[in-house]
Amino acid sequence: MFSGCIPAHAAYFSIFEYVKKSTGANLPGHHPLAAGTAGACATLAHDCIITPMDVAKQRLQLGYYKGIKDCFQTVLRTEGIGAFYLSLPTTLLMNLPYGMVMVATNESLKKLLNPSNEQNIPAFMVAGAGAGAVAAAVTNPLDVVKTRLQTQILVHMPPGPSELRPGGALNLSMTNVSSTASNPHAMGRVEISSVKAPSMSTKPQVYTGLFNGFRQIIRDEGTSALFRGIGPRLAVHSPAVAVSWTTYESIKRFLAG
Repeated sequence: MFSGCIPAHAAYFSIFEYVKKSTGANLPGHHPLAAGTAGACATLAHDCIITPMDVAKQRLQLGYYKGIKDCFQTVLRTEGIGAFYLSLPTTLLMNLPYGMVMVATNESLKKLLNPSNEQNIPAFMVAGAGAGAVAAAVTNPLDVVKTRLQTQILVHMPPGPSELRPGGALNLSMTNVSSTASNPHAMGRVEISSVKAPSMSTKPQVYTGLFNGFRQIIRDEGTSALFRGIGPRLAVHSPAVAVSWTTYESIKRFLAG
């Protein structure tokens, strides 16, 4: 992710400043729509760069590959390059409104908390935290669907001869249990008799796209499933946006003299 984050964030802030200037969002006054447009354009450039790395990160976290190189080679060989962009429409559909809401909220809160537009780190922190929380809450359902799209195939991949993949269940049996009196270290032998399919479903569940994912999740798990993980998501995005945008605003003012 580190190799992808550098060019992705460089593109984000460069395009953000360019569009912000082009739309007049940096002029005196309150321009939330123009600021939101700048945020959306910056997000588009960022996500086109970072999405393949995000897919690789998700899969590596599930323990399927030896490393980043093995992940890319295996996915390209078995699924094609399109697998890295399967979730891009969903990612953009989530992150474009996220970027718009986050930037518009951040700019609005900055105007409210720091009307003089001076260097004010506490104001930047509060504005960023509020913007991150609002944007994260609004887009949580889309994040759930995006994650399902990125990782769904892994649940149904058969395990190798000597590895257990996530989503499977081992059927273990204990045999030849010896008496602790005759052999205090003999606690029985564990035999792997079979590897069963995921117990959560009797047939593979494949999401073909964003709207199909929404329909299946709501039908099978209920609307509340779309808000799973919202607490951790808020806990991550709120301070992350606060820190990143405070750093950005501070450095920008420092470089401007």
